[in-house]
Amino acid sequence: MSVLCEKPMALNAAECGKMIAASKKARKGAKLMVAHCLRFWPSYVYLKKLVESEKYGKVVAASFRRFSAPPGWQKGTDWFADEDKSGGVALDLHVHDTDMVNYLFGMPKAVTSSAAFGKHGEMQYISTLYDVGGAAVTAEGSWVMTSTLGFEASYFVTFEKAVVILDGRRERPLCVYPSKGAAFEPKLPTGEGYEYEIEWFLDVLNGKKVEKVITPEQSRDSVKIVDAERRSAKSGRKVVIR
Repeated sequence: MSVLCEKPMALNAAECGKMIAASKKARKGAKLMVAHCLRFWPSYVYLKKLVESEKYGKVVAASFRRFSAPPGWQKGTDWFADEDKSGGVALDLHVHDTDMVNYLFGMPKAVTSSAAFGKHGEMQYISTLYDVGGAAVTAEGSWVMTSTLGFEASYFVTFEKAVVILDGRRERPLCVYPSKGAAFEPKLPTGEGYEYEIEWFLDVLNGKKVEKVITPEQSRDSVKIVDAERRSAKSGRKVVIR
């Protein structure tokens, strides 16, 4: 049986490894996919193409942000705040941007994280600097925003010859600001990453030739990065990823 697993893949990289091992023992043709929807979201697919093509040169700096009010569907329980159940804000919410860093720049050599914690020790906010061997890359996430703020996801990427900003609160939600010429809004496919990731997986299962977007091993590596981020945030030290 093939499996489409919602992110995060598991609560730690070791458990991810067990899932990969089990999938390899499954009957021939069975596939495992972890639904990292940002890899399929048009605005992030566009960014990936710019990074790979170096149309505007190399990336100088990149920052990613994901802020949310507390998950409303927990209905008064502390399930999401319990890292032993949900993985906490770092693994449930922030992992989206950690995975995007992994996708765009490869596995970081090390991470340096800082965090804010609630009165019961639960992580409420995390900010990370990723050592990707070149560009200055950061990401921050929190799910203790006010209900009037709601949800915000954005990126600000500086290339050698352009700046690209995704911010739904701006007049131009996705805009390219080149060093030469006028700023413009790129034309993107309609639809959301959720539908595109399912469509991609169905194509894989049907034996169609598709671009490799996500593998179980890459998803495991993103959880491994978050493991290191959480250790760094709690220790106040840089953590090398081995």
